[in-house]
Amino acid sequence: MTSAIAHLPAEPPAAFTDPASPVRLREIPFPAQVELRLDDGSPDASETSRFLVLRLPGAGHAAGDGEPYVLWLGPGWYLVVDREGGETELLAGLPDAVVVSAARTVLELSGPSARDVLSHDCPLDLHPRVFGPGRCAQTRLPGCR
Repeated sequence: MTSAIAHLPAEPPAAFTDPASPVRLREIPFPAQVELRLDDGSPDASETSRFLVLRLPGAGHAAGDGEPYVLWLGPGWYLVVDREGGETELLAGLPDAVVVSAARTVLELSGPSARDVLSHDCPLDLHPRVFGPGRCAQTRLPGCR
């Protein structure tokens, strides 16, 4: 497999990797990612929660803080993210899921100034009162596909 950002320089600028930097950026390459479409509150949703050992998140939220974790993408629409190579196991327990791993990568922006950097081109209100821990949203960023 090839990283979605393989065309970029192999080593990011030191400012993005230094633990003391106000902003750090790293790729988390090749996580297993599957999309689920199901009716919230249905028996399928309950079975999915039991298999994942997580409650499916409500609107605008994420569930789990490890592998797997689940992002709410819209009513009855979820993205399950797991460790690299975990697609087979996810599909075994989630037979209606669709693998979307090849279509995405995960870029982690962290550090005390990460929210400020992200808010420059992001149309979402990222103020901590509105968009705090455990929240998720979909949006477009200029230059990203």
